[in-house]
Amino acid sequence: MRKRHGAPHERSRPWRPVARLLAVTIFAAAILPASAGGAQAQTQSYLGVPGAAPYQDLGGPPDLGGPGLGPPVLEIPSLSVADKTVDEDDGTITVTVSLSSTSVDEVTVQYATSNGTATAGIDYTGSSGTLTFPAGDTSKTVSVSIIDDTLDEVNETFKVTLSNPTNDVTISDNEATVTITDDDDPPSLRVADKTVDEDAGSVTLTVTLGRVSSKTVTVDYATSSGTATAGIDYTDTSGSLSFAAGDTSKTVSVSIIDDNVDENSEAFTFTLS
Repeated sequence: MRKRHGAPHERSRPWRPVARLLAVTIFAAAILPASAGGAQAQTQSYLGVPGAAPYQDLGGPPDLGGPGLGPPVLEIPSLSVADKTVDEDDGTITVTVSLSSTSVDEVTVQYATSNGTATAGIDYTGSSGTLTFPAGDTSKTVSVSIIDDTLDEVNETFKVTLSNPTNDVTISDNEATVTITDDDDPPSLRVADKTVDEDAGSVTLTVTLGRVSSKTVTVDYATSSGTATAGIDYTDTSGSLSFAAGDTSKTVSVSIIDDNVDENSEAFTFTLS
């Protein structure tokens, strides 16, 4: 037997491919039909991976409000200003302007006063300007000077109005009514004694208001007998006087009856009520 020289003969081996698995994960969003009880995700096989649950999307990614409800809705802040009442002798009034929630941006708003029944320069000092809310602030104030006087008057009002907010901020209440409460006592009324001759025919009595009032002042009056007798010595008189705003004096005339009787001086009373 002949021997072959060289490397020993090797038996051929069958070729076998080496399996290499590349795992690729794909997240897919799918809108799945809702059942009678609400939207439900169905479990399907993705890329041959059984049991993979698809991401259920009902308009956006899930948020803190629950899966599939979309991004949170941000509240747009609104501005408001509240009514206020102040005593006339307080000197100033502070009106608060509020932002309903914090803003991530700086917010500005303009303000201005305007007359109601109160008049700028007489009852208060007119004011206007701009308020600035830095990011995170929710409250600012406006101070308006109140002018004190000695005039008896009704309570009066003026307004503080907001306008032109910035950064898409809205205004839910743009106007505050400020009421100035009068602190002055009403003026006093008086009537002076008077002497008249019997043959004068009448006597005029003057009723005086102690100081000017911005209100209409009324007072009743009536005569009453003293030593003089109504119908014999004078004519009984009664009625009402009205002082318009600014008036301080009114008169009442009472008729005197002249007779031929020799008598002492006589008197009757004129009373305000």
